[in-house]
Amino acid sequence: MPLIRSWIDSANTPETDFPLNNLPCGVFSLGVGGKRCGMAIGDHIVDLHDAEEAGVIDFDGTLQTGAWNAFMALGPAEWVRLRSEVTAFLAEGSATRARIENHVVDMA
Repeated sequence: MPLIRSWIDSANTPETDFPLNNLPCGVFSLGVGGKRCGMAIGDHIVDLHDAEEAGVIDFDGTLQTGAWNAFMALGPAEWVRLRSEVTAFLAEGSATRARIENHVVDMA
């Protein structure tokens, strides 16, 4: 599968485990405020809790719980929708980059 390029440079390097083609879901912490749902991209994390809270994405508040259980209960159609929306936000040349870039944090 050809690499899908991102405006996040570290996602385009051959060494990365997390190119735009591979957006793993996980739980992370910013050090304050508890656990958050996120997706890794290059050496960054898309803070899905923050993005949903800001209205950038809408999955009925399920991404603001600090765990993936409620989101996973929404089913495969919503899983695909989330991945598609995040991929579109992060793609090189994305017209919607400005909506998500404030919700991307460095991976520590």
